[in-house]
Amino acid sequence: MMIFSKNRCIKYWATLLVFCITSCAAPPTVHVKESAPEFKLEAAEEVFSTGLQSITEKYIEAIDIDHVTIEGLRGLGAIDPSITIEKEKNSIVLSTGFSKIRQNLPNISDAKNWGKIAANLAGAAWNDSFELRNADQEHLYEAVFDSVLSHLDNFSRYAGAREARLNRAKRDGFGGIGVQFKIVNGAIIITSTFPNSPAFRANLSAGDQITYVGQVPVTGLGHKQVRKQLRGPIGSETTLTIKRVSSTTSNKISFVRSRIVPNTVNIKFVESIGIITISSFNHETAFSMAKTLEDVRKNKKINGLVLDLRGNPGGLLRQAVKVADLLLTRGPIISTEGRHPDSLHTYQAGGKDLVLKMPIVVLVDGRSASAAEIVAAALQDRKRAVVVGTTSFGKGTVQTVIKLPNDGEITLTWSRLIAPSGYTIHGLGVHPTICTSFYTDKEKTLRELLAKPSHISQLFKRWKKTGILSQDAKSKLRANCPSKKDNKNLDLQIARHILSKRQLYSDAINIHNNVGD
Repeated sequence: MMIFSKNRCIKYWATLLVFCITSCAAPPTVHVKESAPEFKLEAAEEVFSTGLQSITEKYIEAIDIDHVTIEGLRGLGAIDPSITIEKEKNSIVLSTGFSKIRQNLPNISDAKNWGKIAANLAGAAWNDSFELRNADQEHLYEAVFDSVLSHLDNFSRYAGAREARLNRAKRDGFGGIGVQFKIVNGAIIITSTFPNSPAFRANLSAGDQITYVGQVPVTGLGHKQVRKQLRGPIGSETTLTIKRVSSTTSNKISFVRSRIVPNTVNIKFVESIGIITISSFNHETAFSMAKTLEDVRKNKKINGLVLDLRGNPGGLLRQAVKVADLLLTRGPIISTEGRHPDSLHTYQAGGKDLVLKMPIVVLVDGRSASAAEIVAAALQDRKRAVVVGTTSFGKGTVQTVIKLPNDGEITLTWSRLIAPSGYTIHGLGVHPTICTSFYTDKEKTLRELLAKPSHISQLFKRWKKTGILSQDAKSKLRANCPSKKDNKNLDLQIARHILSKRQLYSDAINIHNNVGD
């Protein structure tokens, strides 16, 4: 047993206490700035200035640049919740967990000066915040622009460099060989090839298996990884190892990647009717539609068309205008109205009508949106087609795409779509001539609806009232023909029936004669 004197005991416990404090207790909070990734200030100024100028100049509603900048900087809190932004009389104050940074408001309120303020404050926050540095500068841009655009509308959005490249590929095409594929137990199986693509010219066919792209084995990879290997700059070379469906051996085939634009137009013939489906509107849609209509015109057995736009989410406005133009004689197609001078347009048909007034039925549903609604509204208002189905989505705004210096892009709402008869499509949609929402039988649908044409005419008059209606008024009108998911077969049955009975088609078209333009 060890015995200590009183003094020795006091010294012992004091020493033990000091030891515990220095080695066991949590250290005091001290802000130590570790070596941080460099914040690229000039790049940030350029990105923010370009974005802020585009938003304030082009957005459909007037918006103050100081409000846009402050809302954007508040988005940094999505990465680091300790960051807050407040506007005082002559300055903006950014607070982090460690400090406050103050920036005076600019004497000249333009995008360049506000871009500098945003970049300076974001850079100061970057130096103070581990979370921001850990997220990288691209995520910082995303947080800022997401915060701004989320307060504007549902269709304005930001895409970072990677996502923007994918978006541009969808709109403009991409460098590839032109195959579609599925994955079966890890194997990459070709399902189809695009017409006139490198894969088509190499006679690749459905069922062939891709085992290597260059030196990279692709078996077991996911869809995104395989697409990344198959795509590349237009004109670049690659080699695929293919196991043919008709052979047990593999062979290598060299390709030069070309511009690939996904096909959006397909046709099938059922008896004397051509059924054209447009899945979306990209840079090749109108060209593909023109070729399809030429084939229809040459087929002497075809005497009616169904244009199926159900589930079509839209796409490029000018492609929708061109598609409508292919089926119309002279007159209006659509108008766009916004705040920026470049957003004001009235699009007119050039008098083509490639199928020479052949009867047309257009099919729409609650997922037909944007560019699809342009085509449906134009053909309906111009009394060129009978629209069958349920009320369309009502996405009647136009977005412009602004490329940013970081290779990202802002998709910004800048105008509204005005149908030829004068109504605003946004929030309202296109009301079908023959509404199938409440029916399951084609005979009953047509008998009951066409027996009361004056009722439908009155509904259209209210629908096509010029001006921007309140959301409540729009909702009440849309309730007359709500979206219904299980009507696909009925829609097509009614379309074919109308086209087979010329008097029915004439009666349906003439409902609009009592509405007026």
